[in-house]
Parts: sequence; C-alpha cells; structure tokens
Amino acid sequence: MRFPPIRYAGPMEAAQAFAAGATRSMPNAQIIDRGAVVFARAEHGAGGRVSVAAFVGKGAKSRHYYGFPSAARADAWVESFAAECARVAASKAADAQVKKIRAAAFVMPYSVGDVLQGSWGYDQTNQEFYEVVAIYGKRAIGIRALRQALVEGSEGFMCEHVKPAAGPERFHNPESSHPWDKMRAPILRKLVSDSGSVNLNGHCHLTKYDGRAKYQSHYA
Repeated sequence: MRFPPIRYAGPMEAAQAFAAGATRSMPNAQIIDRGAVVFARAEHGAGGRVSVAAFVGKGAKSRHYYGFPSAARADAWVESFAAECARVAASKAADAQVKKIRAAAFVMPYSVGDVLQGSWGYDQTNQEFYEVVAIYGKRAIGIRALRQALVEGSEGFMCEHVKPAAGPERFHNPESSHPWDKMRAPILRKLVSDSGSVNLNGHCHLTKYDGRAKYQSHYA
C-alpha cells in the first residue's frame, strides 16, 4: 500500500520535517536517523501494519511513504534504503573530492591565437571553428567564430571537408548585412572544464584543433 506524500510549506532540514510529519500524519512515529536518510516509522493497531516515510537531504516532503503488512517487511526496507542512501552519499562525496583536486590542479591549456574545433548535428555534421582571443583569469577564455575554408576537391553529395579560415578576413564581420555573419561576430566568454573542453552551446563542445580537414554534411 502506498500513502500520499506529506507536504510542508517550506524547505526544512530532514529532522525538522520529521518532527512536523510526526505530529500531523504519524502521531506515534519513531524517528530513525541514518545520516544520509531519516525515517519516520509508525505502527498502526494490532494488525501489525507499519507505515514508513523517508526523507533525504533538505527535501520538504518525503522521498518515499510506504505502508507494509508487517514490522519485519518495514524494517527490511528501511535497512535496504538506508544502505543505498549511504552508498550514494559516499559516491557523491568521493566525486566532490576528485573534482576539488582537479580544480586545484587546473592549468589553462589555451593561449591567445589557439584554434578550437567541435562538431554537432542530427542527420548531418556541422563543424565549428573558434579562435581564442582573450584569457580571463584562471578558467575563462574569450573566443570568436572563424569562417570556414573549403578544401578543394573534397566536395561530395551534400558534403565537403573544411578547415578554419586564415588571414585578416577569417572572423565574421560585425558590420555585415548578412544576419548569419553578423550573429557570429561577437566574442563569447566561456569557461574551460577540467578536461580542457569548452561548452559552446549545449550540443557542441570545443577542443584544440588538430590541424586536419573536417568532414561536414548538409541535410538540405
């Protein structure tokens, strides 16, 4: 049997949430604090039925609220869920520590003038080329979109190979009358991840260009 979740007006610590829940919906609740999760366990009458609510973190409502036909079933679930929460908490703590160590050891891998490249697309492959034009502090860089240069002889059916354009006209023109050219002209400020990649727009991640021609295709 599943009971509807207990709802509270605002965010509270788990122990406070249980105190409120115990007086509202589970007047005889026993509070079981396992660190990563806190349970409210209440027995109902002589039939042996037991209900258990589980709160994790600072959630204002129970993560789970179950009814069990016996105390043994309820206690077994409490132990199982507590172990899982402890495992998840330990894993998050370890990941946080690794992230902290990597952040402390981070060294900017790019310099002004470096070219970054990435690809993206669905049913086609789009190529992106950007040049690093500024370094901001320890983590941020300024990048500007580069025009593409077609590799002669690489053309195929709705496809070709391209490289980043070079020379003084390599950047898109902010004064251009062409909307696409004008839209891609501004300098973008981006953060560099621990791995050295740069999240361009959610579906394309840039890394240092390797100098090779890149395949590009067109759906229409």
